[in-house]
Formats: sequence, C-alpha cells, structure tokens
Amino acid sequence: MSHRLLLTQQQGDSGKTRVSQLSVDASNVAAYAAYEDAAPKRIAAINMNYWNATSSTEARGSVTLDLEVPGDVAEVTVYHLNSPSGAGAAADSITYGGSQWTYESLGTEVQDVRQDTETVTVKGGVASVTVASSEAVLVRLC
Repeated sequence: MSHRLLLTQQQGDSGKTRVSQLSVDASNVAAYAAYEDAAPKRIAAINMNYWNATSSTEARGSVTLDLEVPGDVAEVTVYHLNSPSGAGAAADSITYGGSQWTYESLGTEVQDVRQDTETVTVKGGVASVTVASSEAVLVRLC
C-alpha cells in the first residue's frame, strides 16, 4: 500500500503532471522528476541495490543524490519508503513518511510509527538526499 501512495503523490492531482527520468550517477538507482506547468515539483528516487537485514553480510549501503532544484527552493522535504529490515521486511515494518497502512488497521493510516521524514537545506541550488539500499524516497520541493 505504501508504494502506491508514493507513486500517487509523485504523479500529483493537478492532471498536468509530466514525469521525466533524471540522469543519476549511481548503479541500480533511478530518479524521476514530476513537473507541473514546466516547473519541477517532486522527485522520486529508488535505490534498487539489494539489502536484507537477515541475509546481507554487510551494513546497509546508501547513495547520496545531489539533486539540482530551482533557485527559489530553500529546502526540500524527503519522505522515506523503507523498513529497517530492508528487502526481506515483513509488511508491518514498512513505513512511508513515518506512517503505515496495515491489515490490523484495516488500511487506515497509522501515523508516527517512525520519524523518518526529513527536511534538507538546499545549498547552491543542490539538495543532497541520501537513499538507502532497498529504499525509495519522494522529495517535495518546498
């Protein structure tokens, strides 16, 4: 359910959203910008490097993406879609923006499960956003 929310929020509700793939200098990582009226509004990124807390022998890796943003953007908000267990996670450990939608809650949002939404300050027109292995993020350009 959480991944659907990330995709829905990336697409937006204006009916005018155009999505374009961004060039990323990292292996197994993809990023897409959502534009409305030719202005970038959101960026979704996914780190497809596999990591599983129960079977991976190394610490969880990550990549930092330096995302160019419009000059009037001072900060961005980053919503993480992940689990502390990584790719081998049970559904009840996955959050998006700190919230869950579980069987037990009958699909109703359970807020503040984790505090993993962050605000990143833009420096020189660049927002540096870290994406862990087996994680996706939605970056809102504030």
